[in-house]
Parts: sequence; structure tokens; C-alpha cells
Amino acid sequence: MCILSMNIPAKKLGYIDISNVNKQLNITKLQVEYGKYIDNVFNGIRYYGIDDESTAYLLKKFLPLSLQSHFNVLLMIINYDNILPHTDSDISTVINYYIKGSDAITHFWKLKPNMQNKALKLENQTDGSIYNVDDLEHNYSFKAKNNEFWILNVKEIHSVLGAKNTRMAFCFQSQLSYNEVLNKFN
Repeated sequence: MCILSMNIPAKKLGYIDISNVNKQLNITKLQVEYGKYIDNVFNGIRYYGIDDESTAYLLKKFLPLSLQSHFNVLLMIINYDNILPHTDSDISTVINYYIKGSDAITHFWKLKPNMQNKALKLENQTDGSIYNVDDLEHNYSFKAKNNEFWILNVKEIHSVLGAKNTRMAFCFQSQLSYNEVLNKFN
């Protein structure tokens, strides 16, 4: 077990080009969105469902058998270049396969020492929160490229900045802890 890598809130797991896959992946309806409407246009993050057959295919393609039953898969589309510092709702660990990274940088943050937690919640957040960047200090960052997949501890405060276009990723979500999932890949 590599203790050092477990203290880092994100880790690149690999590169797989699935653009030439001869299988149609079927996207279903919008599951949830986090963001706001500006001039009647949604700006933020949307998660779409994926049919059962496509989900089974993606789980087998990316995850060890021992993890497959612990994850669900959604298509994440982000059309905004400034996703505020936040923690995710209802999940602990995400493995993102970036279809389009769009040069965005994911940043991880920690509350400044002696800073009182003044987190806010969006209307549809459960155990996730939004944070003011002035209350935070930078901890770690990465820029995902197309066809890379990364594991993220989404209970750590994170944000996304600098996307040049819409970002897309298959988002494998689990309530398993980040360390537990990372151990399966080490």
C-alpha cells in the first residue's frame, strides 16, 4: 500500500481510447443538475443516465470485478468554466473517464487554518456543500486529457476552472471511500 498516494485527493489511473468502440452507448434522461440559468441557458454540471447494457459495458471496461457492483455510471456534461469549490452529494469517490477534458484544471482545497466552516448548500445538495475560495488554501490540481481516467476523493473540497469548451466524462460514482477504491487499483 502506498500511503503517500492516499493523501493525494486525485490520481490518474490510466489511459484508454474508447473512441473506436463498435458499441453504441445509450444515454437516457437527465438525472440531476447543479448550476444556474443565465439568460434561460443552463450553466453548470448535468448528469445523464446510461442504459443498463451500456453501464455494464463501461463497468467491465474500467473497473476491477470486485468494484463493479459498488459503482453506478452517469454521463457528466459541464458547460461552464468556473465550477465553484464544493464537495459532492451522496457519493464519496468518483472515477472520471474524460471524453473531452477541454483543458480544464481540477483544483483541490483545504480550509485555511483556524477558518470557520462557512459552507453553503444549493437547493438540491444533500451532504455536499459550496465554499468561498477566500476561506481556502490550494492543496492539489490536475489537468485531465481526453481518454484519461482519474479517481477523485469528492468529499474533499474541489473546483474546476479554465475549461475552453464543454467538458464530458463518464462518471463512475460510489459511496465507497476513496482509500478503499484506490487500494483496489494499487
